[in-house]
Amino acid sequence: MPDLVVLGLGTDRFALVNGSRLTLLPSIALPREWLVFVQQRARLAHSLASVEAVLGSPERWATGLDGAGGEQLLGRVGAHLSGLALYKQVRLHLAAAPIKVSPTRTVLPLGWTAVGGLPLFPELEGQLEVEAIGDGGTLLTMRASYLPPLGALGAAIDRRLLHRLAEATIKEFVDKVAARLDSALSEPPV
Repeated sequence: MPDLVVLGLGTDRFALVNGSRLTLLPSIALPREWLVFVQQRARLAHSLASVEAVLGSPERWATGLDGAGGEQLLGRVGAHLSGLALYKQVRLHLAAAPIKVSPTRTVLPLGWTAVGGLPLFPELEGQLEVEAIGDGGTLLTMRASYLPPLGALGAAIDRRLLHRLAEATIKEFVDKVAARLDSALSEPPV
């Protein structure tokens, strides 16, 4: 594996992989202090090798994440926050293949953009990571970053209120992906 790899995540999104380090390259230059980071985890009771095999086949786990059962890479993301259901349909952007960064860890760069509506939902860029854990299971982690819309005003609102929604959104997405991976791994072979 080369020391330095550039991955295309969409039409103008790229990530730089150097060994086990993934650096997202934003498409436009904005103040770094506006960038927001989120991370969530879920545990899978399957071996790393089996999870890697399914992760490399998005048609087995990523289609239909919007709940509509379609064939496109769409997702319905959001969360319930203070009794309100706040959801948005997004188009998922996945790297062509997962990257094995060590014998016990693999990452799949991903991102999403909102489909339709006002541009008030941030674009998100990050990675799904699967890592072997001691009991033969696998830890699924999503690490992501986003730039709140509306510039400085959006960053201020995010710091005070919307970051909780972003964390809840990522938690629900990770739980949904974990359930889809688990379902795909529990299906009898065809």
